[in-house]
Amino acid sequence: EFRIASYKAYSHPEFAAKVRNINALNKFDNPTGIAAEKGDEILVFVGPTHGEDIGLASVSPAGIESSTYPLNEGVNKIKINRSGLLYVMYHTDISTPKKPVKVHIPVGSGTVNGYFDVTRHTDKDWKRMIGKAPHSMFDIVGRYSMMILHTEYLKAYSPDSITKSVRVWDESVRAMWKIMGFDKYPQPHNNRQLGVSVEGGAHMFATWYYCGYSVGDQGNTLKNEVLAPGVLQGNRLWGFGHEVGHCYQHPFNWRSMSESSNNFFAQLILDQVTNPINGNELASDMENPCKYLLSEAVKGLPFHDLNGWAKWGFAQYSFYLYFHKLGINPEFYPALFESLRRKPLSRQAYEVSEAHLALYERICNVSRTDFTDDFEIFNWFVPIDHKGNQYGEYSFKMTEEMARASKARIAARRYPKPKFRIAFLHQHGKTVNLWGQNLHGSQLNGYWTKYKQNAKLSPSVSASKKDSMIIVRNGENAAAFCVVTNGKVVGYYDRQKFDVSGVEWNDTSKVYAIPIQTAEPYKLIYSATRS
Repeated sequence: EFRIASYKAYSHPEFAAKVRNINALNKFDNPTGIAAEKGDEILVFVGPTHGEDIGLASVSPAGIESSTYPLNEGVNKIKINRSGLLYVMYHTDISTPKKPVKVHIPVGSGTVNGYFDVTRHTDKDWKRMIGKAPHSMFDIVGRYSMMILHTEYLKAYSPDSITKSVRVWDESVRAMWKIMGFDKYPQPHNNRQLGVSVEGGAHMFATWYYCGYSVGDQGNTLKNEVLAPGVLQGNRLWGFGHEVGHCYQHPFNWRSMSESSNNFFAQLILDQVTNPINGNELASDMENPCKYLLSEAVKGLPFHDLNGWAKWGFAQYSFYLYFHKLGINPEFYPALFESLRRKPLSRQAYEVSEAHLALYERICNVSRTDFTDDFEIFNWFVPIDHKGNQYGEYSFKMTEEMARASKARIAARRYPKPKFRIAFLHQHGKTVNLWGQNLHGSQLNGYWTKYKQNAKLSPSVSASKKDSMIIVRNGENAAAFCVVTNGKVVGYYDRQKFDVSGVEWNDTSKVYAIPIQTAEPYKLIYSATRS
């Protein structure tokens, strides 16, 4: 089954990196299922190569360190200088059809370890193969993903089944590729997304060619955050999405956002993979933006200084909710990514302010919608002069003149406002405890399903104040509530009972219900002077 096989052509892994502005993809898409030890002399019989360069790689268990040996048509005798699993290296330009190459590694050369291919094998095959696999690592091949994982932990945690895990990995990668428009803006590359379990290093990490998952915790990372059903419990697929997201975040990323913008992909796969499989939305990890608007934005902090969760929640994921979940324009993100590939935000190595403003303009221009009001709420245009270090030194200097010019360029386009106020739009899937009452995120104001229903503010919405508590009645269809003191917003709230003791309050204070629809003005529901 494994010693004689035909191997298909794959694109050069760096090709996708160049044309997609992503990390390089998998180099080892052609596993042989054969392992060899350092010092072994093996024979490899190769059929017609059709003029292509073919090689054999031996890959060590420590990661994807490899040695590659050229293969010629006919008989090849190779002395292995690195113990590991063997892979046929057949990388070429696949923009035109390429013929497969037949390779035979005869009995007596290496040891059969096997590999699992979801297009060929079933869980019955898996149980048979993993049960007798002699090597410390094992290959698992999906349609869009591939894993090279420690055999002992696969035997311990997935002895009977692997197809559900492969489905989760494949659907996660496919969701990322689809949102980036890989199907709508095709390029000739076909490599998979690779994951490898490693002995040391960080808990999880992303790098060129693969994502790494440490087994330094006795395999608990694999058990709970890589393999199903572990990843389907709560939001445990988040770690996988966060790391793989690092491989794809580059088009809409800039210095200071590297550990934030990739979370767009983590939340995306919770929404598109975990939640549908589990039949609920409990895995969704996007918190309500009001939490950060209340604690940080109303204090005048520039967007850069807001909590990282607020950053990706608004700057990237809110637009997914608005355009894709609400069905307003399901082509938005593929078009945005294509625009960002063709014209990157900024080519400056250390200055990030231009990229920051450019994303705002690109979102508005691609969607032909003026989202300035929502960006204003999140202090996108507050001047900043900041130096920092995130994977390298950077300088973030944005003046009031720069921000004013950016907004003027969008205003000159005369785009319409969005249908809904997206600054408060969220998909918080967890349960929060509020004054002894457990509320699911869908019970908080601003939950995306209310937007989907185009829910209108009730004419009878009103509020009263008892001590420091504001109690709202009939306000379930509001996007949010805000407190205005001395003519300035001092707090935003996502629930119909909230404490204002932590914000400035005097005789000028007023409470407003904020409608979901941008065409509807804020509605005054309480005034301190009338109490």
